[in-house]
Amino acid sequence: HQVDVGKEGLTFTPNQLTAAIGNAIQFNFNPKNCLMTQSMFAAPCMYMPNGADSDFMPVAAGAATEPTYMVTVTAMTPLWFYCRQANHCQQGTVFGVN
Repeated sequence: HQVDVGKEGLTFTPNQLTAAIGNAIQFNFNPKNCLMTQSMFAAPCMYMPNGADSDFMPVAAGAATEPTYMVTVTAMTPLWFYCRQANHCQQGTVFGVN
C-alpha cells in the first residue's frame, strides 16, 4: 500500500485504506516538512505512547527522490495516524487503516 503525505495539501492520500496482517504501508513524503505519527481514535491529534513516528521529513521543492517510512500491519484492529506538524491534524491531516 502507498500513501502520499502532503502531496495534495495537508492530507494523506488516500486518507483511509484496508490492509491485511503482514501488509506493509509505505508513506511517501512530498515537498514541505510533514511527518506521520500514530495516535488513537479517542485522541486523534495526540501521540500514542510507543506508537509509530516518522519524525519530520523535510523535502525540498523539486527534490529528485522522496523519503519514505514503512509500517507493517500486525493486527486487524484499526490504526490511526496524523501529522503533528503545527496544527495540521486539526486541519484534517489524518489517516486510518481498517
